Amino acid sequence: MSILHDHPHISPEHRKDWVNAINAPRNFFKHADNDPNGTLEFDEAVNESLLLDAVLLYGTVAQEYLSAASVYMGWFTTKNPGLRGAISGNQVGDYCVRNGISPNDKERFLELIGAKLLVEPA
Repeated sequence: MSILHDHPHISPEHRKDWVNAINAPRNFFKHADNDPNGTLEFDEAVNESLLLDAVLLYGTVAQEYLSAASVYMGWFTTKNPGLRGAISGNQVGDYCVRNGISPNDKERFLELIGAKLLVEPA
């Protein structure tokens, strides 16, 4: 199960590349006996997308998001603004955009994990 495979905000012209990137690690290990000397190149961007997929799946199953998961969604959509519309109810992402928080501001995102309430600055 994957929410990201068939997500409506992935454009049709990019869907095949998107699905191939998400499936690459699984396919590599599934077919490892066909190429025992093969290698799998680690791609940080794909890993970030797979983590987002896991966070969204957890929220679907649990019907709620943990604080760290909400902050991850906010960070991901701050880093990838083209995907902001793909996640509804993304309060952390909305807060970060309104307040100009950079996706590179790790300390600020770590602070948001423990925040109980997002208050706009005065």
